[in-house]
Amino acid sequence: MTPQEIEHQDWKNKMRKKALEKELVRLRKNETKNLKKISDLRKSIIFIGIATIILFFLLHLTGTISFTPKDNIKNNNYNFKINSLEDSVDFLNKKIDILVKTKASIVAEKGYRFKVQFGAYKSNDLDKYSENLVSLNQKKYNQINHYTLGSFQNLNKANEFLFKMKEIGFTDSFIIATLNGNIVPMEEAKKYLSEQK
Repeated sequence: MTPQEIEHQDWKNKMRKKALEKELVRLRKNETKNLKKISDLRKSIIFIGIATIILFFLLHLTGTISFTPKDNIKNNNYNFKINSLEDSVDFLNKKIDILVKTKASIVAEKGYRFKVQFGAYKSNDLDKYSENLVSLNQKKYNQINHYTLGSFQNLNKANEFLFKMKEIGFTDSFIIATLNGNIVPMEEAKKYLSEQK
């Protein structure tokens, strides 16, 4: 290296060192500002919490709010809760029956079925959630994850469901056909249906 190149290299190193020192000073100032902001925020949260507790205590002392319900309100609340629980149990039993029937039909998928596909992704894979996907299904076809909703033996019913899906906002949805649980070309399924008539 020539003396000029060495001098230029030294100058560049000095400039880099100077720039790094300035950046370090700037970062330290920012850190100090941020620590002050965090401290102020903590103080505000503590103040709001204490003020809220005092407010509830004062409202309770003045009788504006009460933490102990009156006897007649208590009985009505219990009756309401019992009725609510009975309704919830009935609702859950109905949902369980639907889920059992749906799961059984998915496991025993025989013949042609029609499903509404609303997505196909290479990167999104929901395999680890498959136990919880009762109506939502994921099938791999040509190394792409296809996501469908519903399973219909009747193509017209599948079309009705597709229309509803598009109304909801899944505008790119379309119907796919499966045979014994595997995706097949739609033309093949339509040909089979026309032969059955």
